[in-house]
Amino acid sequence: MKHYFFILLGLSFLVFGACKKKKEEKPKSDATVFVDSFSLKQDGVLYTTDSPDASSNTVWIGVTAGTIGETGNFYQVGIKKNLLPGTYEYQGGIDDVIQFMMISDQLVYVVNHGNLTVLSNDTILKQMECDFEFEMLEDNSHSDTIQITEGHARISY
Repeated sequence: MKHYFFILLGLSFLVFGACKKKKEEKPKSDATVFVDSFSLKQDGVLYTTDSPDASSNTVWIGVTAGTIGETGNFYQVGIKKNLLPGTYEYQGGIDDVIQFMMISDQLVYVVNHGNLTVLSNDTILKQMECDFEFEMLEDNSHSDTIQITEGHARISY
């Protein structure tokens, strides 16, 4: 499992880091303004930001938020780009439509089980909104679990 995680982590940094795109000014219109946001509760404690970092390639949308450090939490989500609205269960494989990783107090947590609900995915305007919840396991010993609930993301990619 440890080797699998480091392979996944390395690939995610290559995929998501290499695919950063500049935020483009969107033309103003009478339509409702789409504002990026990312929030969740980690064991009941709210984390929220209105400036998640989103990037994409031909297959994945990558979202990162938080801070890596001794007291910070860092969240990294990978979502398949072509998902239609609906609920998707995490199956535990590299072919899943979602990958979620968290670093907390310098420990790495990976998904044990959970789901993602795509509320909307406009592939023309490149905007997605989704809800998610996961049970996370500490990657090394699997002795510690964390509950991610009330997760919500609105992202422009």
